[in-house]
Amino acid sequence: MDFSNKRVGIWGLGVVGSSALRFFHERSAIISVMDAKEPESSTRAWLTENNIPFILQKDSASFIETHDYLLASPGIDLRPYAAFKERFLTELDLFGHYWKKPIIAITGSVGKTTVTHLLSSILTAAGKKVATGGNIGTGMLDLLAHQNDADMAVLEVSSFQLEWCRSFAPTIALWTNLHPNHLDRHGSLENYFNAKAGILIRQQPEQVALVPAELYDRVKATGTRATVVPWALHRAALDGLSQFTSAYIKDESHISRMIIDTNSAARLDPICDLDQIPPVSFMGNWILILAALDQCGIRFNHHLSDQITVPEHRLELVATHDKIRWYNDSKSTIPAATLAAVEQLNSSSIILFIGGVSKGVDRSPFITQLAGKIKRLYCFGKEAIELCAIAEQSKIESYHFATLEQAVTACKNSLEPQDIVLFSPGGASYDLYKNYQERGAHFKQLIVDKNQS
Repeated sequence: MDFSNKRVGIWGLGVVGSSALRFFHERSAIISVMDAKEPESSTRAWLTENNIPFILQKDSASFIETHDYLLASPGIDLRPYAAFKERFLTELDLFGHYWKKPIIAITGSVGKTTVTHLLSSILTAAGKKVATGGNIGTGMLDLLAHQNDADMAVLEVSSFQLEWCRSFAPTIALWTNLHPNHLDRHGSLENYFNAKAGILIRQQPEQVALVPAELYDRVKATGTRATVVPWALHRAALDGLSQFTSAYIKDESHISRMIIDTNSAARLDPICDLDQIPPVSFMGNWILILAALDQCGIRFNHHLSDQITVPEHRLELVATHDKIRWYNDSKSTIPAATLAAVEQLNSSSIILFIGGVSKGVDRSPFITQLAGKIKRLYCFGKEAIELCAIAEQSKIESYHFATLEQAVTACKNSLEPQDIVLFSPGGASYDLYKNYQERGAHFKQLIVDKNQS
Protein backbone atom coordinates (compact mmCIF):
# COMPACT_ATOMS: atom_id res chain seq x y z
CA MET A 1 0.00 0.00 0.00
CA ASP A 2 1.75 3.10 -1.27
CA PHE A 3 0.49 6.37 0.22
CA SER A 4 3.30 8.52 -1.16
CA ASN A 5 1.78 11.75 -2.54
CA LYS A 6 -1.75 10.47 -1.89
CA ARG A 7 -4.17 12.95 -0.35
CA VAL A 8 -5.20 11.53 3.02
CA GLY A 9 -7.75 13.20 5.28
CA ILE A 10 -7.65 12.42 8.99
CA TRP A 11 -10.93 13.19 10.74
CA GLY A 12 -10.46 13.42 14.50
CA LEU A 13 -7.28 13.87 16.53
CA GLY A 14 -7.83 11.44 19.38
CA VAL A 15 -5.73 8.33 20.00
CA VAL A 16 -6.54 6.85 16.58
CA GLY A 17 -6.19 10.09 14.63
CA SER A 18 -2.90 10.99 16.28
CA SER A 19 -1.36 7.58 15.54
CA ALA A 20 -2.67 7.78 11.96
CA LEU A 21 -1.11 11.21 11.58
CA ARG A 22 2.30 9.82 12.46
CA PHE A 23 1.73 6.75 10.26
CA PHE A 24 0.87 8.67 7.08
CA HIS A 25 3.48 11.36 7.68
CA GLU A 26 6.18 8.67 7.74
CA ARG A 27 4.84 7.40 4.39
CA SER A 28 4.99 10.81 2.65
CA ALA A 29 1.24 11.22 2.25
CA ILE A 30 -0.27 14.65 1.63
CA ILE A 31 -2.23 15.03 4.86
CA SER A 32 -5.00 17.30 6.07
CA VAL A 33 -6.58 17.09 9.51
CA MET A 34 -10.12 17.98 10.59
CA ASP A 35 -11.55 18.06 14.09
CA ALA A 36 -14.46 19.63 15.93
CA LYS A 37 -12.09 21.50 18.25
CA GLU A 38 -8.76 23.25 17.98
CA PRO A 39 -5.71 21.04 18.65
CA GLU A 40 -3.44 21.63 21.61
CA SER A 41 -0.69 24.19 21.03
CA SER A 42 2.06 21.55 20.73
CA THR A 43 0.05 19.61 18.15
CA ARG A 44 -0.78 22.78 16.24
CA ALA A 45 2.92 23.70 16.18
CA TRP A 46 3.85 20.23 14.85
CA LEU A 47 1.21 20.47 12.12
CA THR A 48 2.47 23.90 11.09
CA GLU A 49 6.09 22.76 11.11
CA ASN A 50 5.22 19.87 8.79
CA ASN A 51 2.93 21.90 6.50
CA ILE A 52 -0.15 19.90 7.46
CA PRO A 53 -3.31 22.02 7.27
CA PHE A 54 -5.84 21.85 10.09
CA ILE A 55 -9.51 22.42 9.28
CA LEU A 56 -12.09 23.14 11.94
CA GLN A 57 -14.96 20.74 11.32
CA LYS A 58 -17.80 22.19 9.27
CA ASP A 59 -18.42 20.82 5.74
CA SER A 60 -17.52 17.17 6.31
CA ALA A 61 -18.63 15.96 2.87
CA SER A 62 -16.40 18.52 1.18
CA PHE A 63 -13.46 17.36 3.32
CA ILE A 64 -13.97 13.77 2.16
CA GLU A 65 -14.42 14.75 -1.48
CA THR A 66 -11.07 16.54 -1.63
CA HIS A 67 -9.05 13.51 -0.48
CA ASP A 68 -8.12 10.19 -2.01
CA TYR A 69 -8.53 8.48 1.34
CA LEU A 70 -10.20 9.22 4.66
CA LEU A 71 -9.35 7.77 8.05
CA ALA A 72 -11.87 8.76 10.71
CA SER A 73 -11.74 8.22 14.45
CA PRO A 74 -14.01 5.30 15.43
CA GLY A 75 -16.38 7.56 17.35
CA ILE A 76 -17.34 9.40 14.15
CA ASP A 77 -20.46 8.03 12.47
CA LEU A 78 -19.68 7.66 8.76
CA ARG A 79 -23.07 6.27 7.73
CA PRO A 80 -24.22 9.63 6.29
CA TYR A 81 -21.16 9.53 4.01
CA ALA A 82 -21.55 5.94 2.78
CA ALA A 83 -21.43 7.16 -0.83
CA PHE A 84 -17.70 7.74 -0.24
CA LYS A 85 -17.04 4.38 1.44
CA GLU A 86 -14.46 3.35 -1.17
CA ARG A 87 -12.27 6.12 0.21
CA PHE A 88 -12.58 4.98 3.82
CA LEU A 89 -9.50 3.51 5.49
CA THR A 90 -9.57 1.80 8.89
CA GLU A 91 -6.72 1.40 11.33
CA LEU A 92 -7.54 -2.32 11.62
CA ASP A 93 -7.14 -2.91 7.89
CA LEU A 94 -3.89 -0.93 7.87
CA PHE A 95 -2.57 -2.74 10.91
CA GLY A 96 -3.52 -6.13 9.51
CA HIS A 97 -1.69 -5.33 6.26
CA TYR A 98 1.56 -4.16 7.85
CA TRP A 99 1.73 -6.48 10.89
CA LYS A 100 3.30 -9.80 9.83
CA LYS A 101 3.03 -11.73 13.10
CA PRO A 102 0.09 -13.45 14.84
CA ILE A 103 -2.81 -11.23 15.92
CA ILE A 104 -5.25 -12.05 18.70
CA ALA A 105 -8.26 -9.73 18.57
CA ILE A 106 -10.97 -9.44 21.23
CA THR A 107 -14.44 -7.95 20.91
CA GLY A 108 -17.77 -8.17 22.74
CA SER A 109 -20.33 -6.06 24.56
CA VAL A 110 -18.97 -6.80 28.04
CA GLY A 111 -15.56 -7.93 29.23
CA LYS A 112 -13.36 -7.26 26.21
CA THR A 113 -11.03 -4.86 28.03
CA THR A 114 -10.62 -7.25 30.97
CA VAL A 115 -10.01 -10.22 28.68
CA THR A 116 -7.47 -8.22 26.67
CA HIS A 117 -5.66 -7.09 29.82
CA LEU A 118 -5.60 -10.53 31.48
CA LEU A 119 -4.68 -12.42 28.33
CA SER A 120 -1.86 -10.02 27.53
CA SER A 121 -0.55 -10.27 31.11
CA ILE A 122 -0.60 -14.07 31.09
CA LEU A 123 1.07 -14.33 27.69
CA THR A 124 3.79 -11.97 28.93
CA ALA A 125 4.24 -14.06 32.10
CA ALA A 126 4.57 -17.11 29.85
CA GLY A 127 7.55 -15.49 28.11
CA LYS A 128 5.84 -14.03 25.05
CA LYS A 129 6.65 -10.52 23.84
CA VAL A 130 3.23 -8.97 23.41
CA ALA A 131 2.25 -5.72 21.72
CA THR A 132 -1.09 -4.71 23.26
CA GLY A 133 -3.30 -1.95 21.88
CA GLY A 134 -6.45 -0.94 20.07
CA ASN A 135 -9.55 0.18 21.96
CA ILE A 136 -7.68 -0.48 25.23
CA GLY A 137 -5.92 2.88 24.83
CA THR A 138 -2.84 2.52 22.61
CA GLY A 139 -3.22 3.38 18.94
CA MET A 140 -2.52 0.17 17.05
CA LEU A 141 -0.69 1.95 14.23
CA ASP A 142 1.86 3.04 16.85
CA LEU A 143 2.49 -0.65 17.60
CA LEU A 144 3.93 -1.18 14.13
CA ALA A 145 7.19 0.46 15.20
CA HIS A 146 7.64 -2.32 17.78
CA GLN A 147 6.94 -5.26 15.49
CA ASN A 148 10.54 -6.51 15.47
CA ASP A 149 10.49 -6.77 19.26
CA ALA A 150 7.16 -8.59 19.51
CA ASP A 151 5.99 -12.19 19.10
CA MET A 152 2.34 -11.25 18.63
CA ALA A 153 -0.23 -8.48 18.93
CA VAL A 154 -3.22 -8.55 21.27
CA LEU A 155 -5.89 -6.04 20.28
CA GLU A 156 -9.14 -4.93 21.84
CA VAL A 157 -11.48 -3.97 19.01
CA SER A 158 -14.88 -2.27 19.16
CA SER A 159 -17.86 -2.40 16.84
CA PHE A 160 -16.98 1.14 15.74
CA GLN A 161 -13.49 0.04 14.71
CA LEU A 162 -14.80 -3.03 12.87
CA GLU A 163 -17.73 -1.33 11.13
CA TRP A 164 -15.97 -0.34 7.89
CA CYS A 165 -13.24 -2.98 7.73
CA ARG A 166 -12.62 -4.71 4.40
CA SER A 167 -9.62 -6.97 4.99
CA PHE A 168 -8.84 -7.38 8.72
CA ALA A 169 -8.64 -11.06 9.74
CA PRO A 170 -6.88 -11.92 13.02
CA THR A 171 -5.13 -15.21 13.69
CA ILE A 172 -7.45 -15.81 16.66
CA ALA A 173 -10.68 -13.88 17.19
CA LEU A 174 -12.27 -13.83 20.66
CA TRP A 175 -15.92 -12.82 21.09
CA THR A 176 -17.02 -12.39 24.71
CA ASN A 177 -20.80 -11.90 24.34
CA LEU A 178 -23.49 -9.86 22.60
CA HIS A 179 -25.88 -7.54 24.44
CA PRO A 180 -27.77 -4.47 23.19
CA ASN A 181 -25.31 -1.57 23.03
CA HIS A 182 -24.58 1.46 20.87
CA LEU A 183 -28.00 1.17 19.24
CA ASP A 184 -28.00 4.95 18.88
CA ARG A 185 -25.09 4.45 16.46
CA HIS A 186 -25.86 1.11 14.81
CA GLY A 187 -29.64 1.49 14.68
CA SER A 188 -30.52 -2.11 15.53
CA LEU A 189 -29.17 -5.16 17.33
CA GLU A 190 -28.79 -6.87 13.95
CA ASN A 191 -26.57 -4.07 12.66
CA TYR A 192 -24.59 -4.18 15.90
CA PHE A 193 -24.06 -7.95 15.46
CA ASN A 194 -22.96 -7.44 11.87
CA ALA A 195 -20.42 -4.83 12.93
CA LYS A 196 -19.02 -7.15 15.63
CA ALA A 197 -18.91 -10.03 13.13
CA GLY A 198 -16.32 -8.02 11.22
CA ILE A 199 -13.76 -9.56 13.55
CA LEU A 200 -14.21 -13.00 11.94
CA ILE A 201 -16.07 -12.63 8.65
CA ARG A 202 -12.84 -12.55 6.59
CA GLN A 203 -10.96 -15.23 8.53
CA GLN A 204 -9.69 -18.32 6.70
CA PRO A 205 -9.86 -22.00 7.79
CA GLU A 206 -6.43 -21.88 9.45
CA GLN A 207 -7.66 -18.98 11.62
CA VAL A 208 -9.80 -19.53 14.72
CA ALA A 209 -12.86 -17.74 16.06
CA LEU A 210 -13.80 -18.46 19.69
CA VAL A 211 -17.45 -17.50 20.15
CA PRO A 212 -20.09 -18.00 22.87
CA ALA A 213 -22.29 -21.01 22.23
CA GLU A 214 -25.40 -18.85 21.90
CA LEU A 215 -23.83 -17.07 18.90
CA TYR A 216 -22.28 -20.14 17.23
CA ASP A 217 -25.00 -20.92 14.67
CA ARG A 218 -25.51 -17.24 13.94
CA VAL A 219 -21.78 -16.78 13.31
CA LYS A 220 -21.65 -19.86 11.08
CA ALA A 221 -24.53 -18.40 9.05
CA THR A 222 -22.41 -15.36 8.17
CA GLY A 223 -20.46 -17.56 5.77
CA THR A 224 -17.12 -17.11 7.50
CA ARG A 225 -14.51 -19.67 6.51
CA ALA A 226 -12.90 -19.51 9.96
CA THR A 227 -12.61 -22.52 12.24
CA VAL A 228 -15.40 -21.49 14.62
CA VAL A 229 -15.09 -22.96 18.12
CA PRO A 230 -17.90 -22.42 20.65
CA TRP A 231 -17.35 -21.95 24.38
CA ALA A 232 -19.88 -22.22 27.20
CA LEU A 233 -20.28 -22.16 30.96
CA HIS A 234 -22.24 -25.42 30.80
CA ARG A 235 -22.10 -28.39 28.46
CA ALA A 236 -25.86 -28.24 27.95
CA ALA A 237 -25.41 -24.92 26.10
CA LEU A 238 -23.82 -26.89 23.24
CA ASP A 239 -26.88 -29.08 22.74
CA GLY A 240 -28.58 -28.49 19.44
CA LEU A 241 -25.73 -26.57 17.83
CA SER A 242 -24.87 -27.42 14.25
CA GLN A 243 -21.81 -29.60 13.71
CA PHE A 244 -18.62 -28.59 15.49
CA THR A 245 -15.43 -30.52 16.13
CA SER A 246 -14.28 -28.93 19.38
CA ALA A 247 -15.53 -26.63 22.13
CA TYR A 248 -14.48 -25.24 25.51
CA ILE A 249 -16.62 -25.80 28.60
CA LYS A 250 -16.58 -25.69 32.39
CA ASP A 251 -17.38 -28.82 34.37
CA GLU A 252 -17.36 -29.44 38.11
CA SER A 253 -13.61 -29.18 38.54
CA HIS A 254 -12.03 -28.12 35.24
CA ILE A 255 -12.09 -25.95 32.20
CA SER A 256 -11.85 -28.50 29.41
CA ARG A 257 -11.59 -28.72 25.66
CA MET A 258 -14.20 -31.04 24.22
CA ILE A 259 -13.04 -32.96 21.16
CA ILE A 260 -15.62 -34.56 18.85
CA ASP A 261 -14.24 -37.55 16.91
CA THR A 262 -15.38 -38.90 13.55
CA ASN A 263 -17.96 -41.13 15.29
CA SER A 264 -19.45 -38.06 17.05
CA ALA A 265 -18.13 -39.25 20.41
CA ALA A 266 -16.98 -36.52 22.79
CA ARG A 267 -13.70 -36.57 24.72
CA LEU A 268 -12.85 -34.04 27.42
CA ASP A 269 -9.29 -32.78 27.67
CA PRO A 270 -8.89 -30.72 30.90
CA ILE A 271 -6.78 -27.62 30.32
CA CYS A 272 -7.02 -26.00 33.77
CA ASP A 273 -8.21 -26.91 37.26
CA LEU A 274 -10.83 -24.50 38.56
CA ASP A 275 -8.89 -24.00 41.80
CA GLN A 276 -5.99 -22.53 39.79
CA ILE A 277 -8.09 -19.70 38.39
CA PRO A 278 -7.49 -16.42 40.28
CA PRO A 279 -10.53 -14.94 42.06
CA VAL A 280 -10.79 -11.99 39.68
CA SER A 281 -13.25 -11.29 36.86
CA PHE A 282 -16.04 -13.61 35.69
CA MET A 283 -15.87 -17.30 34.81
CA GLY A 284 -17.02 -16.68 31.23
CA ASN A 285 -14.01 -14.41 30.71
CA TRP A 286 -11.71 -17.11 32.07
CA ILE A 287 -13.08 -19.81 29.79
CA LEU A 288 -12.38 -17.56 26.81
CA ILE A 289 -8.90 -16.64 28.06
CA LEU A 290 -7.98 -20.28 28.71
CA ALA A 291 -9.33 -21.27 25.30
CA ALA A 292 -7.13 -18.65 23.65
CA LEU A 293 -4.09 -19.84 25.61
CA ASP A 294 -4.83 -23.42 24.57
CA GLN A 295 -4.97 -22.32 20.94
CA CYS A 296 -1.53 -20.74 21.46
CA GLY A 297 -0.18 -23.97 22.95
CA ILE A 298 0.18 -22.49 26.45
CA ARG A 299 -1.04 -24.32 29.54
CA PHE A 300 -2.14 -22.01 32.34
CA ASN A 301 -0.98 -22.67 35.92
CA HIS A 302 -0.66 -20.78 39.19
CA HIS A 303 2.88 -19.64 38.33
CA LEU A 304 1.38 -17.46 35.58
CA SER A 305 -1.20 -15.84 37.85
CA ASP A 306 0.93 -14.33 40.63
CA GLN A 307 0.78 -10.76 39.30
CA ILE A 308 -2.68 -10.86 37.73
CA THR A 309 -5.08 -8.06 38.58
CA VAL A 310 -8.14 -6.71 36.77
CA PRO A 311 -8.00 -3.20 35.30
CA GLU A 312 -9.31 -0.30 37.37
CA HIS A 313 -13.06 0.46 37.47
CA ARG A 314 -14.13 -3.18 36.98
CA LEU A 315 -15.87 -4.57 40.09
CA GLU A 316 -13.04 -3.03 42.08
CA LEU A 317 -13.24 -3.24 45.88
CA VAL A 318 -12.21 0.28 46.84
CA ALA A 319 -13.06 0.47 50.56
CA THR A 320 -14.33 -1.48 53.53
CA HIS A 321 -15.62 0.76 56.31
CA ASP A 322 -17.81 -0.16 59.30
CA LYS A 323 -18.27 -3.64 57.73
CA ILE A 324 -19.63 -2.02 54.56
CA ARG A 325 -17.94 -2.88 51.25
CA TRP A 326 -17.76 -0.31 48.43
CA TYR A 327 -17.26 -1.50 44.83
CA ASN A 328 -16.40 0.66 41.83
CA ASP A 329 -17.67 -0.85 38.57
CA SER A 330 -17.74 2.35 36.51
CA LYS A 331 -16.74 0.42 33.36
CA SER A 332 -20.30 -0.91 33.35
CA THR A 333 -21.80 1.08 30.48
CA ILE A 334 -24.60 -1.35 29.54
CA PRO A 335 -27.24 -3.14 31.64
CA ALA A 336 -25.78 -6.61 31.06
CA ALA A 337 -22.56 -5.57 32.79
CA THR A 338 -24.46 -4.36 35.84
CA LEU A 339 -26.49 -7.55 36.04
CA ALA A 340 -23.28 -9.58 35.83
CA ALA A 341 -21.82 -7.59 38.74
CA VAL A 342 -24.98 -8.04 40.83
CA GLU A 343 -24.94 -11.78 40.18
CA GLN A 344 -21.23 -12.01 40.98
CA LEU A 345 -21.71 -10.35 44.40
CA ASN A 346 -24.87 -12.41 44.98
CA SER A 347 -26.26 -10.66 48.04
CA SER A 348 -29.63 -9.24 49.02
CA SER A 349 -27.74 -6.44 50.81
CA ILE A 350 -26.57 -4.73 47.60
CA ILE A 351 -27.10 -0.97 47.43
CA LEU A 352 -26.87 -0.25 43.70
CA PHE A 353 -26.04 2.99 41.88
CA ILE A 354 -27.14 3.28 38.24
CA GLY A 355 -27.13 6.23 35.88
CA GLY A 356 -25.51 7.59 32.76
CA VAL A 357 -26.94 7.53 29.24
CA SER A 358 -28.77 4.59 27.68
CA LYS A 359 -27.28 4.87 24.16
CA GLY A 360 -30.56 3.83 22.59
CA VAL A 361 -30.99 0.77 24.83
CA ASP A 362 -34.27 0.26 26.71
CA ARG A 363 -33.22 -0.22 30.35
CA SER A 364 -36.72 -1.14 31.59
CA PRO A 365 -36.25 -4.95 31.35
CA PHE A 366 -32.91 -4.65 33.13
CA ILE A 367 -34.37 -2.72 36.06
CA THR A 368 -37.26 -5.17 36.31
CA GLN A 369 -34.73 -8.01 36.68
CA LEU A 370 -33.19 -6.27 39.71
CA ALA A 371 -36.32 -6.89 41.80
CA GLY A 372 -35.46 -9.23 44.66
CA LYS A 373 -31.72 -9.06 43.89
CA ILE A 374 -30.86 -5.73 45.52
CA LYS A 375 -31.78 -3.90 48.70
CA ARG A 376 -32.02 -0.36 47.38
CA LEU A 377 -31.40 1.62 44.18
CA TYR A 378 -29.90 5.08 43.72
CA CYS A 379 -30.31 6.68 40.29
CA PHE A 380 -28.21 9.68 39.24
CA GLY A 381 -27.63 11.84 36.20
CA LYS A 382 -29.58 12.80 33.09
CA GLU A 383 -31.99 9.84 33.10
CA ALA A 384 -32.31 9.46 36.88
CA ILE A 385 -35.99 10.37 37.17
CA GLU A 386 -36.95 8.01 34.35
CA LEU A 387 -34.92 5.13 35.80
CA CYS A 388 -36.35 5.67 39.26
CA ALA A 389 -39.92 5.61 37.92
CA ILE A 390 -39.30 2.25 36.27
CA ALA A 391 -37.85 0.88 39.51
CA GLU A 392 -40.86 2.03 41.51
CA GLN A 393 -43.15 0.13 39.13
CA SER A 394 -41.16 -3.00 40.00
CA LYS A 395 -41.52 -2.30 43.75
CA ILE A 396 -37.80 -1.55 44.14
CA GLU A 397 -36.96 1.03 46.79
CA SER A 398 -35.32 3.77 44.73
CA TYR A 399 -34.24 7.40 44.80
CA HIS A 400 -33.13 9.85 42.11
CA PHE A 401 -30.53 12.63 42.15
CA ALA A 402 -29.09 15.03 39.63
CA THR A 403 -25.50 14.32 40.62
CA LEU A 404 -23.46 11.41 41.90
CA GLU A 405 -22.31 13.37 44.94
CA GLN A 406 -25.90 13.95 46.03
CA ALA A 407 -26.66 10.24 45.63
CA VAL A 408 -23.58 9.13 47.62
CA THR A 409 -24.43 11.52 50.46
CA ALA A 410 -27.99 10.21 50.67
CA CYS A 411 -26.81 6.61 50.51
CA LYS A 412 -24.23 7.00 53.27
CA ASN A 413 -26.85 8.28 55.69
CA SER A 414 -28.88 5.07 55.45
CA LEU A 415 -26.25 2.31 55.37
CA GLU A 416 -26.07 -0.62 57.79
CA PRO A 417 -23.24 -3.07 58.60
CA GLN A 418 -22.84 -5.85 55.99
CA ASP A 419 -24.31 -3.67 53.23
CA ILE A 420 -22.55 -3.85 49.85
CA VAL A 421 -22.45 -0.61 47.86
CA LEU A 422 -22.11 -1.30 44.15
CA PHE A 423 -21.43 1.56 41.75
CA SER A 424 -22.29 -0.05 38.41
CA PRO A 425 -24.10 2.56 36.29
CA GLY A 426 -25.19 0.42 33.31
CA GLY A 427 -25.01 3.48 31.04
CA ALA A 428 -22.50 5.67 29.25
CA SER A 429 -20.78 8.39 31.27
CA TYR A 430 -21.03 11.42 29.02
CA ASP A 431 -24.06 13.06 30.66
CA LEU A 432 -21.84 14.13 33.59
CA TYR A 433 -18.30 12.93 32.83
CA LYS A 434 -15.73 12.79 30.04
CA ASN A 435 -15.44 9.00 30.26
CA TYR A 436 -16.00 6.06 32.60
CA GLN A 437 -12.52 6.51 34.11
CA GLU A 438 -13.32 10.05 35.26
CA ARG A 439 -16.68 8.82 36.59
CA GLY A 440 -15.07 5.98 38.54
CA ALA A 441 -12.34 8.22 39.91
CA HIS A 442 -14.97 10.66 41.17
CA PHE A 443 -16.90 7.87 42.88
CA LYS A 444 -13.74 6.65 44.61
CA GLN A 445 -12.89 10.16 45.75
CA LEU A 446 -16.40 10.61 47.13
CA ILE A 447 -16.03 7.35 49.05
CA VAL A 448 -12.76 8.51 50.60
CA ASP A 449 -14.28 11.85 51.50
CA LYS A 450 -17.50 10.41 52.92
CA ASN A 451 -15.75 7.71 54.94
CA GLN A 452 -13.36 10.23 56.44
CA SER A 453 -16.07 12.74 57.31
